[in-house]
Amino acid sequence: FNNMKIDRAKELIREGNMNFTEIAHFLSYSSLQYFSKQFKK
Repeated sequence: FNNMKIDRAKELIREGNMNFTEIAHFLSYSSLQYFSKQFKK
């Protein structure tokens, strides 16, 4: 499930319409720090 969220995050980053904070919120991550940690894996 997390892989699907990270793949979607990559798509959103490439589109360039949202910043990291907005993407984290959009994908229901509890915090930007947790999103960043998961994204770096």
